[in-house]
Amino acid sequence: MSDINITRRQTGKSVWLVLFLLFAVLTADAQDYFFDNYGIKQGLSEQKVYTLLQDSKDYIWLGTANGVSRFDGNRFDNFTSRDSLASMGVRCIMEDSEGYIWFGHLNGGISRFSGTTFEKVLFDTISLTGDITAIAQIGDKIWFTSANDGAVLADFPAGNIKKIRARQFKG
Repeated sequence: MSDINITRRQTGKSVWLVLFLLFAVLTADAQDYFFDNYGIKQGLSEQKVYTLLQDSKDYIWLGTANGVSRFDGNRFDNFTSRDSLASMGVRCIMEDSEGYIWFGHLNGGISRFSGTTFEKVLFDTISLTGDITAIAQIGDKIWFTSANDGAVLADFPAGNIKKIRARQFKG
């Protein structure tokens, strides 16, 4: 008989626990989220955005099919090949340890922003024709990956980027 009383007590406690949890969940207030939507009407250069990055100065960089848009929290500044950016849309963005912003473009172009100007990256013997899918700095090296051309490893170039010496790895 004592086993039956213990089982009834445990069942009773379980029922009360389930009812308490159900009541707690139903009465809990949901958190409200607020979103601002930005598009062409607000100044973004293109509706299609491939990638974004928040840099060390708190700018938001958005790689678009048109080039790149920089957002300061209030307005957009849009940059294209007319601003010395490599042609085609921006597929990936990376900030290096020196504060330079790197852009990988569709169809193989690479650009770098120095803080005031854009520069096109040129390799000494390598030509990239596929979309640049990633850029990463690892120590004193910088890696570029391409959809068609494999990976490219270069010494971290802090100065002139008009003839970067690099090695290409194809798989």
